[in-house]
Amino acid sequence: LSDEDDEEDGGGERVPASELNIRKIILRRETLERWIAEPFMADLAPGCFVRIGIGQSSSRGSENKYLLAEIVEVAEGSHGHYTLMDYEYVPGSGKRTNRWVILRHGSNDRAFRITEISNSELTPKEFIQWQQAMTKDNRRGPLLRDVAAAEEQIARAENYRYTSEDVSKMVQEKNQSMGGLSHNLAGQKEILRRLIERAASEGDAGAVSQLQEQLA
Repeated sequence: LSDEDDEEDGGGERVPASELNIRKIILRRETLERWIAEPFMADLAPGCFVRIGIGQSSSRGSENKYLLAEIVEVAEGSHGHYTLMDYEYVPGSGKRTNRWVILRHGSNDRAFRITEISNSELTPKEFIQWQQAMTKDNRRGPLLRDVAAAEEQIARAENYRYTSEDVSKMVQEKNQSMGGLSHNLAGQKEILRRLIERAASEGDAGAVSQLQEQLA
């Protein structure tokens, strides 16, 4: 989050978010597995938090170590000077993506696969470690209004309605995958099936017909 002074009169919204507040906007891996191929992912995931695995603790043998981190960006293919390779985001499923999440802990930004994100609850110790990192790097944490905005983003994602632009883009990506990116076909077909389900639930027979033709 920005370090710039907030000069607006936000009243209670300018109050720093508590641990309980932040826990409301932590996304689990299972949620990101559902979001990863969706058109809203890049717009609605940033500002939320995750519990990210960073390997094993040197002091406790084989115990896994986790950190609280903010999603600041969703990157595809590259980030800075680094190439982001595609990967299987649900092990054993054949579903692949080239979308990575750029996470921030303190002032450190780094790209992670969503497979490295935890499905488990954040511990109080991990929250304290995040607070310490923010203080050390002179970063401010989210305010209540930042949490409210992230909660709204999560709600929008869970109730997202596809636009005609979304449909056209996904169909175009499917057609491009036919031209050589065959390893993404399973993921593209799944997207089209979800689009068909959404269009049918909204009574859009025209969109259903168009998408079924693309799925064939």
